[in-house]
Amino acid sequence: YLYYMIELGTFTHELINLFTDHRRKDFYAMLTHHVSTIILIAGSYLAGFVPIGSLVMLVHDAADSILEAAKVFNYLSKPRPWAQ
Repeated sequence: YLYYMIELGTFTHELINLFTDHRRKDFYAMLTHHVSTIILIAGSYLAGFVPIGSLVMLVHDAADSILEAAKVFNYLSKPRPWAQ
């Protein structure tokens, strides 16, 4: 249950951060992603699918870290060509 609350807090923070951060090209895709993820986390918690939901979130977090690293290098490639 603690993992669920941490994930829910993280995605809620990232959703709020979308509106305060610099607006990027993938704003609407990330907005849809964060809203749907919050709905899925809350729905699976309320439905009692905590073991399966935890496994799905674990796999999602592993893939999300790779995606975030790729986005960082993509953002760095414009001002710093060595990051390509």
